[in-house]
Amino acid sequence: MMIVGLITAYIILAVIGIIVTIGFYKMFKSIQNSIKRDFKYYININKKSYLKCKLPIVKAKFKDRDIYFLVDTGSNTNIINEDFVNLVYKDTGIPETKDAKVSGLATKENLCKSIVEEISFDCYNSETECEKFNEQFLILDMNLGVKSDLDKNTGLDIQGMLGNEFFQKARWIIDLDQLVVWVKK
Repeated sequence: MMIVGLITAYIILAVIGIIVTIGFYKMFKSIQNSIKRDFKYYININKKSYLKCKLPIVKAKFKDRDIYFLVDTGSNTNIINEDFVNLVYKDTGIPETKDAKVSGLATKENLCKSIVEEISFDCYNSETECEKFNEQFLILDMNLGVKSDLDKNTGLDIQGMLGNEFFQKARWIIDLDQLVVWVKK
């Protein structure tokens, strides 16, 4: 009698396990279908640097060079390091720049130069080619504390920051749980 009870208990547990597994599978498929329906592709956030200092950093192509950008949700503008701009345009000269105003919470408004340049990212899970964006970047000297701290803490050579105006234009959703940036259709 006790053996029959144990066998019955094992059968019930096995059936419950199968039901739970099927439920998780259906939930997983539903999430997958939702992602395919709502998003074009995703961009990886650098996992190693995020685990070190909790800052989202993405790799991008800028003038055919791989560089790293901090994804800065506290900024509205895009910034590119002045030294990097001088290096990239060393042979051809910096293209026409425009004056742009920049200010922060603790700073007064200042004028600085800006350029418009194409930027692209490595994308994954894409059925279409990844987009390229012509973006305005403020040219600032990031070597005054910010860049060296970022580089030291992340282990990467950060050359710029991407701000909220870009995220909205590019239709980015930053997912720090999955360490990806989802790009909405």
